[in-house]
Amino acid sequence: MKNGIDYLPLDVQLDDKFELIEAQFGLKGFAVVVKLFQKIYGGQGYYCEWTNDIGMLFSRRICENYALVSDIVSASIKRGIFDRNLYDKYSILTSAGIQKRYFEAASRRKKINVKREYLLVQLDQNLKDVYIFEENVDISDKNVDISKQSKVKESKVKESKVNMGSENSSDPSSPKHKYGEYKNVLLSDEDMEKLKTEFPNDYLNRIERLSAYVASTGKKYKSHLATIRNWARNDKSVTNIQSSNDNNYSDLEMLARRRYD
Repeated sequence: MKNGIDYLPLDVQLDDKFELIEAQFGLKGFAVVVKLFQKIYGGQGYYCEWTNDIGMLFSRRICENYALVSDIVSASIKRGIFDRNLYDKYSILTSAGIQKRYFEAASRRKKINVKREYLLVQLDQNLKDVYIFEENVDISDKNVDISKQSKVKESKVKESKVNMGSENSSDPSSPKHKYGEYKNVLLSDEDMEKLKTEFPNDYLNRIERLSAYVASTGKKYKSHLATIRNWARNDKSVTNIQSSNDNNYSDLEMLARRRYD
């Protein structure tokens, strides 16, 4: 059954969040966000998955640099164009506005399958006929039935939400977000800005390197920013040692030639 819709509902006048994206990235920023809306509305309808692999394929399809697309997505999440909590928890892009417009556009359908944990809107406010089950929401044209069991499960889900912070951090003023292929590198917005400044050409590769290492070894670090910096210093030290060895070898070789010439 098709979930997506055939047209993109886009307001004529967009709010400041979109203007800030365009101010930061130019028309490319606006175009990438609209392309993401097309992916959402044309695919699942009310959300799309967003991982490194999906991001790279998306960037290739729209013929744009992956690092730029990644920065635009991060800025869009920061500005509230996409919901940060659902992105951190499920690696999806969605928002209350996206869902509201989708369900309005799809309201005439007899049935729509929706994942309850992805919802940001109250469907019974927009649609008359809603069934809420454990895994999805079925929208038909008969009646409304929200079981007590579902309400109990929803409350448990709310109680089990965990603050996505650093491994040993409880400071809510600097929340950490998940990065890397395995979503196990925890960095705040300030951390990411520092990495981009210090390693402008390969900060994404350094994040992926740490992500793979943590996934394969199970090791934990108090600060992933400090770990990436420390690895960079170690890499530089190794390079300097190798260069020094090469120079020493050249000096010895020159002395040997002088001796036998």
